[in-house]
Amino acid sequence: EKCALQTRISADSGLQTPLLRVESNVVNEGEKVTATCSVPEETGPLQFSFYRNQQMFMILTSNENSTNTSVEFQESGESDLHCTYRHMEFPDSSNSSNIERVLIQLQPGLKVVEGDRVRISCDVLGHSKNGYEVFLTDRETLLMSSPSSFTHSFEVNASSSGRYVCKVETGKTEKISTAELFLLSRPVLSMSPQQVFQGQMLTLSCRTLNINQERITKADVKFELYKDQHPLKEGHTFNFTASQSSNGNYTCRATAKNITKESKQLIINAKVPVSPPVIRAVGQVIVGKPFQLLCESELGTLPISYTLLRYQRPFYTLTVSGPQRSAVFNISYINHADEIHSFTCQAQGGAYSRFSQALNTPVIEPVSKPELSLGFPRGQTFTEGTDVSLYCSVQQGTVPVTFFWYRVGSSRPLFTSRSSVTRGEHVIRSITRDHRGKYYCGAYNDAGQTQNSEPVTVGGQSPNTFI
Repeated sequence: EKCALQTRISADSGLQTPLLRVESNVVNEGEKVTATCSVPEETGPLQFSFYRNQQMFMILTSNENSTNTSVEFQESGESDLHCTYRHMEFPDSSNSSNIERVLIQLQPGLKVVEGDRVRISCDVLGHSKNGYEVFLTDRETLLMSSPSSFTHSFEVNASSSGRYVCKVETGKTEKISTAELFLLSRPVLSMSPQQVFQGQMLTLSCRTLNINQERITKADVKFELYKDQHPLKEGHTFNFTASQSSNGNYTCRATAKNITKESKQLIINAKVPVSPPVIRAVGQVIVGKPFQLLCESELGTLPISYTLLRYQRPFYTLTVSGPQRSAVFNISYINHADEIHSFTCQAQGGAYSRFSQALNTPVIEPVSKPELSLGFPRGQTFTEGTDVSLYCSVQQGTVPVTFFWYRVGSSRPLFTSRSSVTRGEHVIRSITRDHRGKYYCGAYNDAGQTQNSEPVTVGGQSPNTFI
């Protein structure tokens, strides 16, 4: 069937939702199928990821808006395929594509059980009895040859399933005839959901997809579940709650007419739900300067996707697969110290999502331009020999603040002090006419940015008075 082209815009990353197509949804064991992942409206370079039953098996890079890969199916049953993509220049991945379910079936043929005796006849019709040779092969292994028709008889065992070929050669002429032989198929143990977290209910199902119904009915097949090679429970369906104690290696066995088949091993390792993340600053946060925020969940099976939110809106998302458990976000700046409380973090692992508390961390606000003032009201006179205070103050700035005083024309400060308030004082003792001139002050704090005041004149016209 032809599928209609469908393009959707992903709400979280801005990327399209890719489209997956397979050339066939029904295949035989051992066959390969081409799967194509496409995003018609995108331009490269793109990285495509292909998944089979939620497990990634192929990553391909392409400058085109589509690519394909070949998928080989060795096990009968069902397989779900989907794909994702991302731009090579950006970390975000798209949403998952549509899911294509592929049914893997055994090729039709003679179905027997172990212990049966099978006869394969290679009959040559319409030829004289002389001048030709007949061969019987199994997977390129010669089983028998004869100058005439023959019958090959053998007892079926676990390795008997396969494609048998009878070939007759006479001169330069060659004729081939084939026959397929299949046994009672190996049981398949599957888990639903395919990914499970501790505390979730899960179901294990054991089934045999192919049965020689002329010899064995479904009622004849008995199933038993094993954990770490120990019998656990009889039946073909098993329900329990996932926990750390339920983790282990599981198999199931199907028994019919004294014949037992064992499934492949299924490893169950229940994931740990993600815990509420903690958000904190990396180093100092200074108003107007870049800084970093770290988000981390102490518990939760990787990968974990961390989303930084600002004013409860998604700001950026990073997915962590290990070895570190934390995500670090780069922030350009904030304009005010109170903006720091607008940041929160969301951690998502599987179907579980948790939010952090609002960020609460110290913020350093740079000092504003300081103001230098005298200890006397403007216009008031003071006499020579008086102590005069020079006050330096800032309207904004995180304490402690370092203040320093200069006399214009001098490169060395007159005085430096570090204050836990936003004002500092320098006293000129027993002022004289030699102290007359222009003065200014400066201020800085841990933000590392120095601000200087405008100069102020100290002294007046009278030799014995100061204004």
